[in-house]
Amino acid sequence: MAEKLIPLEDAQAIVLSHMNRTEVVEIPVWQAAGLPLAEDAVADIDISPFANSAMDGYAVRSADLAQTSGEAPVTLDVIGHEAAGHVFEGTIGAGETVRIMTGAPVPEGADAVVKYEIVEVLDGDGNEGSHVSFSAPAKVGENVRSAAEEAHAGDVVMHAGEVVAPAALACWQAPVARA
Repeated sequence: MAEKLIPLEDAQAIVLSHMNRTEVVEIPVWQAAGLPLAEDAVADIDISPFANSAMDGYAVRSADLAQTSGEAPVTLDVIGHEAAGHVFEGTIGAGETVRIMTGAPVPEGADAVVKYEIVEVLDGDGNEGSHVSFSAPAKVGENVRSAAEEAHAGDVVMHAGEVVAPAALACWQAPVARA
C-alpha cells in the first residue's frame, strides 16, 4: 500500500496552523543572544567609523619603505603608540612610525601597517623613542581596514527573524520575539 504524499504548500500550512506568534519585547542587546529579531537591525553609525589596523604592528607611510629590501633595510623613528584606550594624536612624517595595535585608528599620515613579527627593534622596547628596521616595502592600504568597511550608517546588519548569535551583539538595541 502506497502512502499518499501532500504538496509542500499544504504541509507548510498544516505546520503553520499549529504555531502561535510570540510576544515582541524590547530588551537590552546583551540579553538578546539566542533570540530572533522582530525587525531588521540597522547600523546607526559607520562600522568602523575610522580606518583601523588589521593587526599589531607599525603604522607607516608606504613611501618611506618603497626602496626597502633585505640588503637595504630602512630604519624609522617610533614617535608614539596606539594601544587600548590610547590614541596617537599626532601626524606621522617622513622617517617616522607609530606602534599600533589591532583595531586602533590609523594615525594621520600613515597609509599602511607592517605586522610586528617582521619588524626588527633596533633599540628600546619598540614603543615611543625606539628605532625599528624594515626589510620589505609596504603597499598602500596593507593591513588597514577602511572606514565603514563592515557597514555604512543605515545598512541592515541583521534581518528580522535571524537569531542573534553572541558574535552579532553590537551597539544597537533591537526588539526581539521572546519564546
